[in-house]
Amino acid sequence: MSRKPRYTPAELRMYPPHTVIRITWLDGETDLVTGAQIRQHQRCFERAAPYIDRMELMEGDNDMTCEKCWRDSMGNADQYLYLVRTRPECTPEQQAGPDADECPVCHRRTMHQHCHRCTNPDCGATKGKTI
Repeated sequence: MSRKPRYTPAELRMYPPHTVIRITWLDGETDLVTGAQIRQHQRCFERAAPYIDRMELMEGDNDMTCEKCWRDSMGNADQYLYLVRTRPECTPEQQAGPDADECPVCHRRTMHQHCHRCTNPDCGATKGKTI
């Protein structure tokens, strides 16, 4: 008997490549993967979709990653989470990444290179919104 997938192929691809996702399987086991891994192994994930109970973004509903920790982890989801949890906080410029743009409000190079939101917590005008 075939199970109906809970997630469509489009839903499996909705996570940006640099995000970390926790997959909870129907048997209760969990795995950490990146959006890039899902895209790279899309056919495998599509075949496994009927057995996925839940997929959740590890950073809450914030899709910004610390680009320094991401580069240092070389795209490994477990290593990335370890670095984020154990390192002293990276600067907003490091979090935004080497290709970050200057924020028009705080005038620092803190516009996240993928999400286009200011990573500077003292930049009160953006409040995490895309500019």
